[in-house]
Amino acid sequence: MEQVKIAIGWKGTEEPDLGLPSLPEYIDVEIVRSPTALINKLNNGDVDAIVRGNLESHKVIPKLRRKFHCKARRLLFTMVSGKLIAMGPVGIDDVDEDDPHSMADYAHQCCKFMQTHKEMLTQISGRTEKRKDQVVHLIAYGRQEDKGRNKDVDRSLEFMDKVKDRLWGSTTGIQIIGPDVLLDDALMDSDLTIFPNGYTGNLIFRTLFYSYSSLSYGGPVVDLPDGKYYIDTSRGRKDYYMPIIMAYMLVLSHRGMYNEH
Repeated sequence: MEQVKIAIGWKGTEEPDLGLPSLPEYIDVEIVRSPTALINKLNNGDVDAIVRGNLESHKVIPKLRRKFHCKARRLLFTMVSGKLIAMGPVGIDDVDEDDPHSMADYAHQCCKFMQTHKEMLTQISGRTEKRKDQVVHLIAYGRQEDKGRNKDVDRSLEFMDKVKDRLWGSTTGIQIIGPDVLLDDALMDSDLTIFPNGYTGNLIFRTLFYSYSSLSYGGPVVDLPDGKYYIDTSRGRKDYYMPIIMAYMLVLSHRGMYNEH
């Protein structure tokens, strides 16, 4: 296997749990103590990918945005009932609130990222069927027939309807379901679940990860330049094995390793 260099950010005197000795020997992990040094490692090409680790998001993400001139939009990958689930936004500032253009652009970038790494994601997805199109499920706070019963439900449905219209016009090869409140269906049957805002996504992620012990690969940033990989992680997680593996697989995908199978 090809060697891959990954840097993980870490604050504190204790060493991070990297999942050793389970971590393959062909993954070389370097611990970096500051946000600036971590971002510079990726920018300078010293490593193939970086993982946030337990560094504060509000210190790392702005530096990533400035260095790479991106919005640092994250897409979470987690295992639920043995299947790989992609969902977002889960960052509270990944999209401009109440702007359907921003949300549609975010969803478009997520679809493009998943299509780029389709072969790799298929291998770990747990799904056996092959789909021609990506299934994207838009989540709101109610069903269409609930309109008129609650102002927040109405606003979320209207907002996601606008997102749907814009997404149809900007992205090919997708099947859009919703908007509706059927999160259970979305997580089990869709390739990508899109929430109406980042704080809703963050609440759902924290419920799955901390209360129901779902296995999270972390959140790759989908709008970095080609070949640059950053995996966002929650500071509360106990180990970083799966985010490191996600970083490793993305690097191999970029090198074309999965296209050979």
